[in-house]
Amino acid sequence: MGYLANFERVLAELLVPSIGEFERRQAIQELRLPESTRWAAKKTDTDESIAAERYIRGVMVHTLEEGMQSLTKGDLARARAELEIAAECTPDDGFVLYQLARAYALGKDQRRALTVLRESVENGFSDLDQLEKKSDFAALRSEADYTRIVDMLKQRLVVSPTAAKRSR
Repeated sequence: MGYLANFERVLAELLVPSIGEFERRQAIQELRLPESTRWAAKKTDTDESIAAERYIRGVMVHTLEEGMQSLTKGDLARARAELEIAAECTPDDGFVLYQLARAYALGKDQRRALTVLRESVENGFSDLDQLEKKSDFAALRSEADYTRIVDMLKQRLVVSPTAAKRSR
């Protein structure tokens, strides 16, 4: 089975409304991300590590782009599934985590939205305007955790004002 066919099958499994956390993790594992991540992490110039790194980057780019399109279309379940896969590929990418936090916030999952939003800022997301003005996070703005996240970002921008320019 080719990459795209396997991806579409896994995504269809992830979109089943009654899917539990265990089943979600199993479906994502079928994309072979953990195995590929281990190969890519070896940082050697072997064919296997290079192919694994390309595979992970390809899955991340594909799911990030699709997830953002799904957000635009208002298909929140699909966006969340796609962006969770993208975040699985690059768990320390602040921009990817920010997009996943948007999906959670729009889906009314405030707890996950706040957790992932904090992770996005901790991992380099620094667009303060997006946090303060984007309507996606309107329901979170009255939460103490949201205020702490914004304050954490403001503090980092005071220490390193060029960080805001790098994240855009």
